[in-house]
Amino acid sequence: MTYRPRKGYPQPRLYPASGGIVNAVGLANPGFREAAQLLAEAVKRVSIPVIASIAAGGPEEWVEIASTLEDSGVAAVELNLSCPHFEGGGLELGQDLLLWLGLYPQSPQPLEYRL
Repeated sequence: MTYRPRKGYPQPRLYPASGGIVNAVGLANPGFREAAQLLAEAVKRVSIPVIASIAAGGPEEWVEIASTLEDSGVAAVELNLSCPHFEGGGLELGQDLLLWLGLYPQSPQPLEYRL
């Protein structure tokens, strides 16, 4: 999910390709505030861990979204570090060491970084 709601790409979003399927959803989502409410309900209804995936445009957005989701009871938050569909969220975002050094002290939970 993202800070603001996004319509994403028009249908079709799935394309058959040799050896699999290519998807292009474009981060369609209702925005993090509404998504956090939906995820809080899901956490109450299911007996498996609920994991949220987020994409953001800067440190303040990353922290606010992740903090809100933590309050909703999700088991983990995946940071979408390399999404080409999000302005400011391409591969360069995941490679910004200064951004991650700045986020780490703000996180109440350990951050894990994988490529």
